[in-house]
Amino acid sequence: MKKYKVGMVGVGRGTSYGRVFTGHPDTEVVALCDMNEDALNAKVERIKALGAKVKGYLMDVTDSASVEDTVAQAVKDFGKIDISV
Repeated sequence: MKKYKVGMVGVGRGTSYGRVFTGHPDTEVVALCDMNEDALNAKVERIKALGAKVKGYLMDVTDSASVEDTVAQAVKDFGKIDISV
């Protein structure tokens, strides 16, 4: 299995949340995206507790500008995105 360094995951309502570690357990850095700030912060803390480097981003997938801005910021923060779920 390919080792991904940076994974970007949309975690609204938990739809992709578990895939970060079950589908690609070697991902070293996780960029989590959600439009609900409280839920996002809780998920960020849960992943941090597992020892992963993680950063949360508020993003609305129904707004293309929000998606473009968030991806651009994640690339700026981490240098690249290897996989997006």
